[in-house]
Amino acid sequence: MNELLEKLLSLGGKEVLIPEDVPNDMVQLGRLYEYPVLKPVGGTSRYFISKEEDVRVVWGFVLDEDDVWKMHSWLVAKNRELILDNEEYRKYYGLVKA
Repeated sequence: MNELLEKLLSLGGKEVLIPEDVPNDMVQLGRLYEYPVLKPVGGTSRYFISKEEDVRVVWGFVLDEDDVWKMHSWLVAKNRELILDNEEYRKYYGLVKA
């Protein structure tokens, strides 16, 4: 977990909330997602169902306005947009859920 903590803090922020069940490959396979954000009307679930072949679920961490990394998931589209159903965050780090 220390390696993930160091990785996230090197990208910014002051604190990381890490649960116990984070996959070991989050550090090696995770990446920073620096794409524009789209907030679909009706939420990400409906968006995913209607465009399932064009989006992937990303699982990882987001950096909030308080400079705290916390677990979160979001969608990433083939056209390189992040799709969220709630607030926008400062940074996104994660890996595509298999």
